Amino acid sequence: MVKLADESPHLKTPLEWWFFQGFYENSHKQKKHFMLSLFRQKIEKDPPEKEKHVFYLINSMTDPQNNSFSSHSQIHQNVLDNINETEQFLLLQNEAGNLDPFLFKSYMDEIKTYGPPDPIQVNAEPVYMKQGSLHIRWADFSLEQKKHSFLLSFKEPDSKNLIQLELFPLENAVHLNDYEIPNLETTFYNTYPRMRLSGKKGSEPIRGRGWMDHQWGDFNNWFFSKSDKKRYLGWDWMGVNFNDGSDLLITTHRDMEKNKIIDRGALYIQPGLTPQILTKLTMEPTGYWESPQTHVVYPIKWKVNIPELEIEFEFFPFAEEQEIPFFGIIRA
Repeated sequence: MVKLADESPHLKTPLEWWFFQGFYENSHKQKKHFMLSLFRQKIEKDPPEKEKHVFYLINSMTDPQNNSFSSHSQIHQNVLDNINETEQFLLLQNEAGNLDPFLFKSYMDEIKTYGPPDPIQVNAEPVYMKQGSLHIRWADFSLEQKKHSFLLSFKEPDSKNLIQLELFPLENAVHLNDYEIPNLETTFYNTYPRMRLSGKKGSEPIRGRGWMDHQWGDFNNWFFSKSDKKRYLGWDWMGVNFNDGSDLLITTHRDMEKNKIIDRGALYIQPGLTPQILTKLTMEPTGYWESPQTHVVYPIKWKVNIPELEIEFEFFPFAEEQEIPFFGIIRA
């Protein structure tokens, strides 16, 4: 029987998130791919008893049949309620050495006066967290850990249909801190790369596969350079399920201004075997897409070569336009 790690909130840590991706399909094989991530951040106050937690949620949906994409991004009202007291919010920090301080101030003034830019929404409904277990509810979103599974509920961004899923990991949690993955010195990372899921879309039965990550810590080395003058880092992540039952997780950190790779690591996971660290790999973009809204140019096609496994493969998106609005100065 698969043994789950305790994925309950670590409320003493500054930052934490639960990430899901996968697909589901109905009896007619109509398939949709989803991604969802809930972020929790602690706002430190004096005295500590007055500390608060703020929340962010992003959700996206890709339909491979018509190459369409939709997304939803929301912050809790308490983000805006506390923004005048601290500017050290998730990826919204003015201490980075490669961030224009005047641009940062203008952006903060805009948020304080008018709220977040469209289409990011503000949701004031209360967030319920059960002490000592993973059981979180916020409006139409809910996440709960059972003995052998996770319950996940959310609404599709486009249709607003309610999705109710139960996800069963097929292997025990992999603790990435047990391996030499770059920049995990102050961060904890559990992953379940292969999960069976079933549930309902409205009243219609669905089934599929999923992937879950849970990360918590202070993330200083994850988002910022290790030098005295902190600089925002670019971050690429890939999760791959191979047909033979093995899985691959790749992380890359790079200097955003010089577009220079700082470090890269991968973990190759085979059923019943000890995960293998991979260091000799290349990951090159082969195609790009420019956002008509932000004019950011994103790499959307990739070629990955792993000599240690003697494999090479390419990524092609179901839809080119997959930009997700996110609160802060980052882009996803």
